[in-house]
Parts: sequence; structure tokens; C-alpha cells
Amino acid sequence: MSITRDSLFNRWGTLLADTEVPDYFCASGFDHPSWPVVCSDNPKRVELLRWGLVPFWVKDADKATSISRNTLNARSETLYQKPSFRGSVAKQRCLILLDGFFEPHKHEGRSYPFYCHMRDNSAFAVAGIFSYWKNPTDGETSKTFSLITTAANELMSIVHNEKKRMPAILDREEEELWLDTTIGRDSIESLLATKELSELTAHAVSRRVSTRNPDTFNPETQKQVEYPELAHLRIA
Repeated sequence: MSITRDSLFNRWGTLLADTEVPDYFCASGFDHPSWPVVCSDNPKRVELLRWGLVPFWVKDADKATSISRNTLNARSETLYQKPSFRGSVAKQRCLILLDGFFEPHKHEGRSYPFYCHMRDNSAFAVAGIFSYWKNPTDGETSKTFSLITTAANELMSIVHNEKKRMPAILDREEEELWLDTTIGRDSIESLLATKELSELTAHAVSRRVSTRNPDTFNPETQKQVEYPELAHLRIA
């Protein structure tokens, strides 16, 4: 994912207060970065939460580390079935704030990373869930989150052509509703439905973003790269 302080300020400046957010140009969930989110229990402030949800019922630090590797994303279709997520979806929802994300495109056995963003490069919100976890070793309580994914729309089916998934992007008018803990399951599932999003576009980037340690703070990771073998793709 990506976010810059400028794009964050332009979109949610009134909620930033004293929260210091670095410019993330290419952050990998496997590095578990602290990411700007707005939580349902504190909807008037941007907080930094660690990516990789740790459920409240985890009993030790080793287990917390292990489970966080598998909770970076949460599929919208199984939120209510997965033990790690069903405790959060009703009352602990959050907005994950970003201005872009990366997805792989597969072609003839090779993977090509694409950067997906709004045409005007503005920031937007993705639906997420969070959890409190108390470390039994030192008694410290932390908040962590998972990003919710949904079925790919037409554009993302071209880009993410193998798994055909995409983040559950919320329209601006849906953001407040997502944080409303009084809404029920039908409303929650409706908010997570796939949207076509004409504002969304994508382009191929360097394969270095797919390495184990991408250039997280390098804006060049978002620069478009032309791959002749992908000339057949039609991305408007």
C-alpha cells in the first residue's frame, strides 16, 4: 500500500491532530507497518495501528506473531465465519487510509506488479477491522488491523488476474456508515460489495516492489514501467 502525509492531510487533515505519518510509497504487509486508520471507537482521530490483526483471545506473544502473518487481509465473504475476524466485524471496524495499492498480474508464468490508484492521486478509504490485544508478558495493550478484500471489479480482474481480489474501497459517503456500530450485518455486507470505481486506474511498475524488502520510502517504486509483453492489456 502507499500513503503520503500530503495526500492524507488533503483528505483527512482535520483528524490528524499530532499523529506523525511517514511517506509510505511502497509498504508491504509482511513488514507489519504502523498504518494510519480511523477506528469506530475513536472516529475523530487518525491513529497508527499495526497491520496484521491479533485477536483478543491469543494467549502468548509467539502465537500473536504467528497469527498476525495470516491476518493481513480478511475476505469479505468469510468475515463472520473466521474466528480471527468475527469478534471484530460487528463493533470494531476501521477506515484504512491510503492513496494506492499494489497487485500482481500474471502472464506466461511471470508476475508483474501493478500500482493501483485514483486518477487524481487522491487518498481514499478501505474497509478494515481492528482488535485490542493485551500482551500477557508485559501487560501492554496494542491495536492491530486487517484489510478487507472483496471480489475484483472489471479493472482489477484484468490487473489481479489470478486471484481476482481487490481492497473493499468505500465511497466517501459510506465512510461514516462503516464506522457506525449500530448497523447490522446486511448493511455491513452491502458496504463491502464490489464497486466498479471509474476513478480507479493502474499501471505496471518495477519488479523491485515485489522483493522481500521493497524501497518503502522511494517514490520511484510508483513510476510506470513499460513491459512489451503486456502491450495487449487494455487498461483505460
